[in-house]
Amino acid sequence: MVVTLAVVLQPALPAGASVEQARLVAVTSDAGGVTLSLQAPPPTLHTIVEDGQILTAIELTGAVTDERDGALQTPVVGALVAVPPEAAVAVEVLALDTQPLPVAAPILVQSPGVQPSSAAGLQPSSYAAAQLHVISQPAAELVDITWWRSQRVARVRLRPVRVEQGSVLFHPRMVVRVRFNAVEGTAVTTSAAQVPATAANEGAFEPLLRSTLLNYDQGLAWRVPASGTPVIARTAAAATAGDAPWWRVTLAAPG
Repeated sequence: MVVTLAVVLQPALPAGASVEQARLVAVTSDAGGVTLSLQAPPPTLHTIVEDGQILTAIELTGAVTDERDGALQTPVVGALVAVPPEAAVAVEVLALDTQPLPVAAPILVQSPGVQPSSAAGLQPSSYAAAQLHVISQPAAELVDITWWRSQRVARVRLRPVRVEQGSVLFHPRMVVRVRFNAVEGTAVTTSAAQVPATAANEGAFEPLLRSTLLNYDQGLAWRVPASGTPVIARTAAAATAGDAPWWRVTLAAPG
């Protein structure tokens, strides 16, 4: 049985609101999945010369450059989402604001086996020009699903700047749904009676889970602890509908 926890989520900024850096938040969460909102500032485009060829470097505050072998050097934002232990997971783009970017020169591409360099300090032959007309990058995609100790985690990649068959597109706002194979639309409970009394306590690893998982509280119900793993005891006596806080007490041993 899957029990859904109450999750205190951050509101997305109003459509059209400006941001200084890429901002990714979970806006809704239920038994069927998590809805993410990404808002991004305009990217910075600059040209560089590599072996006599003019190339375009794209940067976006709050995002990182895709430096995988053979990848276009476009900004990406990563999301980590806790998912049920046996759920099938899929990523769907629900809403996408789009603006074309005037890119006059080819975009940098990371050459296989070459150490990534900054745009200000490129090494000779580090990059090659992209054949943009044959490339279509998804706005969002599921990268992989793995286990972080007792927690099953989905890794999602979002592209606020991407190439679509020869055009370079900027997405100042993107809404993405990470879906589970559970009943859609089930409300997130705020009933203390429905909150699990304990969850696996990952000790020194716990702060990392709390700071990186966009639906950390919800994911507590889905942990699969090894035998003898300490637990987190939680009380939800003060939890009511709305934005009531959750309190957590960490114990050194079960009980």
